Amino acid sequence: MQVLYLLAAATENQSNPGSGVLLLIAIVGAIFDWRYVRAGGKPSTRTDLKYLVVIVLTGVVILVWLGLRGASARALGSLTGFGFVLTFLAWEIARWNVRRKNLLPPKSGPHS
Repeated sequence: MQVLYLLAAATENQSNPGSGVLLLIAIVGAIFDWRYVRAGGKPSTRTDLKYLVVIVLTGVVILVWLGLRGASARALGSLTGFGFVLTFLAWEIARWNVRRKNLLPPKSGPHS
């Protein structure tokens, strides 16, 4: 009986590996974006940052609303982490689109 309890507890504590993969993709995108901006690429606009703030605040309002409706702390914590990963990934997808539309000029070097 105690073994079943330990197995149930172990399976409850497993996180979704898909979130880790999405977070890794977003981090790689952030590195590429950082290098793109440092090389003279188009940085984020104030409008882009305003949209990001609105999305984050909307997520906070949703989490507070769910908390007031009786959601467990565990569920809210999971949603917070997953929401962060999705927001970060969406931001990096948008930045990838900016990099794709605004390519850097070719480097002019001694071998060009």
